[in-house]
Amino acid sequence: MKEKVISTGIQKTANILVDQQGFDSTHDFFDSLFQIHNLKLSMSLTLAFTGIASFIETHLGIKAIVLLGIVLLFIVEMGTGILYARKNNIYDSYRAPRGLVKMGIYMSMIGISHLFAMHLPVPKIPYMNWDFNFYWPIYYFFLNLTIVNLFISCVENCVKLGWEEYIPMLVWLKKILRLKLNTKSEDNGKPE
Repeated sequence: MKEKVISTGIQKTANILVDQQGFDSTHDFFDSLFQIHNLKLSMSLTLAFTGIASFIETHLGIKAIVLLGIVLLFIVEMGTGILYARKNNIYDSYRAPRGLVKMGIYMSMIGISHLFAMHLPVPKIPYMNWDFNFYWPIYYFFLNLTIVNLFISCVENCVKLGWEEYIPMLVWLKKILRLKLNTKSEDNGKPE
């Protein structure tokens, strides 16, 4: 009897709290929170994304969110490069795969340096009771090199497209990065 009173009290309190937050009931709250009506789909996608993220982190050493940022920078770089080429009527399908080749090399450098850092024995350099694995700085160098190069390519393409008036930050970035951009006449019509 006492347990039923406590259970009922908890249920009423939960309903009041949930109702004040815009939900119809606790069922509506949990359905909205965990997508109970689509539980099979949400669990399947969650398990798939967990496996992919685990694979990426294990083999490339990159958190999935960082890889997503790299992929988004790559998409912006490719998109703005294609826009520039089409705008200036210099699109060349022969040069189109170069972005994919660059991305493949970037990911290979990151992945290989991560595998070296994780699995190759390194001479221990004791310094103030600290063992230094010199592959980790190499890994982080390649990771940051990739991000910086993709970012600079995106800025270059946006400046070439003349987007400074729409994105005022481009003027500032162009000065900081000291960009010397090739125009259509200087590079024989080939975009970066």
